[in-house]
Amino acid sequence: MERIASSSLHILQRPRIAPPQQMGGLIKFGLTHAIEAKGEVAFASRGSRSLEGWTLGFAQVQRHDTRWTVYRGTTAADGSVFEQNARPPARTQQACFDGDKPGAIWYFDQYRMCWLQSRPNDVYKRFVVDLPDVPGGGSPFEVFHQDVPAAGVQVFVMNGKTKAMNYLAAAQTEIAFCTALIARDHAGQPHFLQSFYWTIRWQYRFARLPGTMQFRASEVAGGVAATVSKVIKGAPPERRLAELLKGGQPTTCTILGRRALAKPHLTETADWRDFDVRR
Repeated sequence: MERIASSSLHILQRPRIAPPQQMGGLIKFGLTHAIEAKGEVAFASRGSRSLEGWTLGFAQVQRHDTRWTVYRGTTAADGSVFEQNARPPARTQQACFDGDKPGAIWYFDQYRMCWLQSRPNDVYKRFVVDLPDVPGGGSPFEVFHQDVPAAGVQVFVMNGKTKAMNYLAAAQTEIAFCTALIARDHAGQPHFLQSFYWTIRWQYRFARLPGTMQFRASEVAGGVAATVSKVIKGAPPERRLAELLKGGQPTTCTILGRRALAKPHLTETADWRDFDVRR
């Protein structure tokens, strides 16, 4: 990394959990505040020759994604349903690349308010504009990261054993991420500059209001949280995550999530039952 003089990463805003919101037959889990971060990279020299072909931005992976939902009928004879989206065969693996193209690095455009894929020569085209090489590199380049994860659960399902409607009783979604600031050189080699971990978790019990399809949510103690780690210099300490950040696994989180939602792992009973959510 002889052309990179220094780098830093700053968490500008920590994520904050929003109260559950019912939207018809769906309960939405979301955030009131996105996670926001800024990366700064100073190059040893700054100009068209020294920076041509370089790419700068963020990449992100999911460490794990746990989603389960419990439904219960109006009476014990109506049964219970335990739905798991995060265990096999619904989801065949946990850690995955969080993006449409494995190994791609991105930056958040604060003016367009959208994500843009960082491509070869982006550093040159966006920041350099045919400047001559300057020893010392001048001011650092800035790139931004923003993410607003969300999830949702249905408020009722049909119990296949009892053929009765079962209603939302409890749910949890927890997603753990690792995000890295990366510079990719003209040869395509990624250089991990800074990284950090962060996790969001929504866990609630639900009660249907009598005579309606409206649901009241109550937080489970310690079940609702958003955490962000300290910034780590270089690559994340878990080698498997570093390989995923490089694009070492072709199946993305988007693909895994769609498959899990299409065919969740279901346990249906003909009575009211408490389920071991760890299994």
